[in-house]
Amino acid sequence: MWGNATPCFKKKHYLCTMENIIQTFTKEEQAIFIMALCLLLFAIVMSYAMVQDYRIYLDENYKARYSFCDFIKRGRYYIYLFLGQAFVIILEFTVYLMAMREYM
Repeated sequence: MWGNATPCFKKKHYLCTMENIIQTFTKEEQAIFIMALCLLLFAIVMSYAMVQDYRIYLDENYKARYSFCDFIKRGRYYIYLFLGQAFVIILEFTVYLMAMREYM
């Protein structure tokens, strides 16, 4: 029907693949991207574990009711674990960037 997928342009434009996007990043940008993905994945896993732990607590204590304040108090371990992991990753990233700048 349309013949050309982009009738307004003379050149055809194709969608970029993730590989092409990553190849355009510099080494520093790749390191930032990898660090952000690791932190995001770790945050998702910790959030899931925190919710599951709180659900088990509510199931075992039938008189306990859900409250956000209680949820945060019971999940302090996971929050501290995430903050510690984030600190270590950011520290490693900083050392990596300093080493890369001295190398260049």
